Amino acid sequence: MIQFLLILLKLNSDIEFQQVQDRQILTILQLKQIRHSKLNNIIDNPNRDSESCQQDI
Repeated sequence: MIQFLLILLKLNSDIEFQQVQDRQILTILQLKQIRHSKLNNIIDNPNRDSESCQQDI
């Protein structure tokens, strides 16, 4: 019984770790998407001054 509980505890720990990794990956992807959209905005609006472009990055 103790061994079974230890296995469950390990599985739970692995799942929690995977969830943390998934959230980190999601955050990275969201940040990349934001940066990509900002860079596209700069490309689409080339007449903006350089200071406002720097703020977007």
